[in-house]
Amino acid sequence: MFVVKETISGGMTDEERIIRQKTLYAQCETLFTNIRESIKLEELQETYKNLRFTANPENGRKYPHVTDILYWDAEFYISDTELSQYGARGSAIHAMIENWIVTKQWDEKVINKRDLILLKTGSLRLYDTLDHINFLGFMEKYGKDITFGEGEYLAFNHRHFYCGSPDREGTYQGRPALFDFKTREAKADDFKQIAMYLNLDKPNLFNIKESKGIMVVIPLNPDNKSGFGKPVIEENIEKHFNLALRDRKDFKDKFGI
Repeated sequence: MFVVKETISGGMTDEERIIRQKTLYAQCETLFTNIRESIKLEELQETYKNLRFTANPENGRKYPHVTDILYWDAEFYISDTELSQYGARGSAIHAMIENWIVTKQWDEKVINKRDLILLKTGSLRLYDTLDHINFLGFMEKYGKDITFGEGEYLAFNHRHFYCGSPDREGTYQGRPALFDFKTREAKADDFKQIAMYLNLDKPNLFNIKESKGIMVVIPLNPDNKSGFGKPVIEENIEKHFNLALRDRKDFKDKFGI
């Protein structure tokens, strides 16, 4: 039970008093909704330990992540141990790319210590595959067509209730673009992920979309002899966002969030 008390002094008309009472009722309802969501999220994370929810500093509500909405069922069939190792490799590569964009230096020293331990000691021995992921070779071949801008920030979509961290804004062959780095070959579903990022509530992303920008997957595939593939491009943002919204509905139907 929630109680919001307020002492109302004179000078308020009946109409104003009714409006104020409705406001206080709405505050109680918001408190109840937030507590109910919090309990639900705790139950979900106890059962599905790989699901992530991040609190929005504006309203305190915890939002599900784009990647969990799209790939929770794929991750369900991978053990927690293996999933953490693949996650560590992705984080390591992203850290080195981010460092290169700023300093033009490719340096393993920027890898998080925890990720480095997982990569070196994990059963999959993924540390040995880092040298097979050839970002520098990719940039040597395709870098003339690419500029990188802002990236790796957290943003939210309030209408559809999700959050995410796009890899990099920028341009590709002179066109506004949003890039996503993959340590594998590109897949069609990758564009649903980028489309969801482009619909986050952030002006830069809105501008890319409104400027007829494109989605670009950069495949840094360790199974490819060269360690990278050709950039894969998609223009139809709306189509892939509509497909992603089906996954958003499925996620809500499954988890109630």
